Amino acid sequence: MTDVGQGDVGLVEVWRGGRLECLHRGHAVVVDRAGEIVAAWGDPDLVTYPRSSSMPIQALPLVESGAADAAGLGPAQLALACASHQAAAIHTDRVAAWLSGLGLGDDDLRCTTTCAAARRSRATVPLGTR
Repeated sequence: MTDVGQGDVGLVEVWRGGRLECLHRGHAVVVDRAGEIVAAWGDPDLVTYPRSSSMPIQALPLVESGAADAAGLGPAQLALACASHQAAAIHTDRVAAWLSGLGLGDDDLRCTTTCAAARRSRATVPLGTR
């Protein structure tokens, strides 16, 4: 097994004013329905924790099932469904509005509480309230 930093390749370049500002390195693999590798960048055998990068994949059933259309979800809700959140007001306010539109609130969620990542948010969102 490869360490995450070993064998990685450049995947995304960010350019500004004709200069390379940053290069995101990593590993990626595409497989077919049978699990056979179709394309790979870096080490396709690397075992890692995808964390937030899998959020859009986890949100696919919401769209593919027709539930997003049936609920009238727009870009803001789909963005929330595809992203990680750190209890900043820009996230919590939108989630609260979404829940309210469904006739739901915080008590209807089955998530553990988390401490906000940003100091400013930690000061305004007491632990255990969102």
